[in-house]
Amino acid sequence: MLLFGVLLGCNNRVNYESSKTASSFIDASTQSKEESSGSKTQFPNTEFSNIIVLDSVNKDGTLRAQTNTDFGELIVVANGKEEVGHLNAPSVAGLEGDLTFQGNYTVINIIDGRKQEVTELKEITFIQQSDRPANFDKVSFKDFLTPQYTSGHGLDAYAIAVNKSNGEAIALKFMKNSATTDTLNHTNDQLVNENGYLKVVPGISAGTSEENADITLYNLDLTKKYFIAE
Repeated sequence: MLLFGVLLGCNNRVNYESSKTASSFIDASTQSKEESSGSKTQFPNTEFSNIIVLDSVNKDGTLRAQTNTDFGELIVVANGKEEVGHLNAPSVAGLEGDLTFQGNYTVINIIDGRKQEVTELKEITFIQQSDRPANFDKVSFKDFLTPQYTSGHGLDAYAIAVNKSNGEAIALKFMKNSATTDTLNHTNDQLVNENGYLKVVPGISAGTSEENADITLYNLDLTKKYFIAE
């Protein structure tokens, strides 16, 4: 099973008790928030910082995304305080009034109550239309997490593979034309599994070359922990 987190993108590890499940973490939709009147964002250089208004701050450990796996859950939680705001103007990222969540996050794989920290996501911006934890959209053998639900220039995806035999999770990288990246850019359409390959239609912007605009098939090499372009 593959889990894709589509994210915009400070390193501060958080220790969680191994017995915790997603229900043990803080649900942002029910917790009381700290008002941030007069406060400045800790993330002034994100892509949409010029149209984000900071409204409040969630506590450390806020649950931001989750999905079930065969052995438990994969969750994304705030690593430190999480800034809550909204878009003050419509853009390629969403509608005016859409909610924004900014922070550093930890991806945690919970296997039969035991936690495994998979990777850390730094200075990430989630853009959603509600404050509920984001869901993972299931497509064939893959799951997709889409914190930013739309974009005019494509969405950047992080990939995590979960071993169906033992539930262990690993972060994956992408390789194309000898270049290695942590993320994969694709259109707003869902990624698909086509005959065992990951089919990717890249996002297009003014500076996209013809080569980078082509549909690409990626082969998964779990031994090397890579998606490799054919």
